Amino acid sequence: MLGSLSITVIIPTYNGAHKVVQALDSLLIQSCKPDEVIVVIDGSTDNSKAAIEEKNYQFSSFKIIEQANGGRAKVRNTGAAKATSELLLFMDDDMIAPVNWIENHIKHHILNINTLLTGKLEDPNEGKGDDFLEFKSWLNKRWNIGLNNLEDSVNTILKYPYVSANNFSIQATLFKKLEGFDERLNDAEDYDLAVRAFEKGFKLYSSNEAFAWHNDTANCKKYIKRLREYQDAQNKLVILKPNIYKNNHRFTVVYPTGIKKIIFKLFSHDFWASAIDEKYFTFLPKNIRYKFYDIVVTSQGVYNINNK
Repeated sequence: MLGSLSITVIIPTYNGAHKVVQALDSLLIQSCKPDEVIVVIDGSTDNSKAAIEEKNYQFSSFKIIEQANGGRAKVRNTGAAKATSELLLFMDDDMIAPVNWIENHIKHHILNINTLLTGKLEDPNEGKGDDFLEFKSWLNKRWNIGLNNLEDSVNTILKYPYVSANNFSIQATLFKKLEGFDERLNDAEDYDLAVRAFEKGFKLYSSNEAFAWHNDTANCKKYIKRLREYQDAQNKLVILKPNIYKNNHRFTVVYPTGIKKIIFKLFSHDFWASAIDEKYFTFLPKNIRYKFYDIVVTSQGVYNINNK
């Protein structure tokens, strides 16, 4: 507990026994200890509960909740409903939090009541690991700059809706007022929450200080699959809530024409993703290589030109 706000960390997990224990380990070394930690197991079949219990975590309050598989929104809402603290802090089961992560989230909310805070993704091991993970870090930096232009700032108010539930905090009373995540959604539920908060006049912040990172292994094919899933989720939002999302520019994919279409069509075949995963292009300078990767994943994940 810091200042006047108690905090519950909520971790949803699905077949993540090998990951969630590392996320929990990172909570043990926090400069500000959580008042409560809740892990919600979403219909897992990998003995996640046993793996967690074997570690015998000694948090002030620790709850492991098992439920039938219900998806991202429902599992996070379950954790929020069981929480007893004033502040809710959500993290994914593959996230690693630096030592002052919780402290920085709490400091923000002490100074900014009834706001939403998303911490940026930043991997301190960038440059020391897998080539494709470094590419994802490169993309994240571009995204962060485009999101709020806060290269040198600490926290900034966002000019348009954005929340990423992998590193996100909100006061419990505000979360309840917003009616939590929409349980009809299995993806993009965090963006939908951001839109609803934004429309009601609540401020959304992005933080350079409250950063954390994914402790995952990724490849090009998996990343393209994830991009396609998110496109499907956006289409579902338009169907469920046309009054809000039908004319949302964020959901409007402007497909390339002319020479650009030819270029993206060239890189729309699975061969290129496989070649990236086999590290065929590591001889190229990093800046050129990552721009090339970006064309491949955009062609196959965003435009999905072969299906147009």
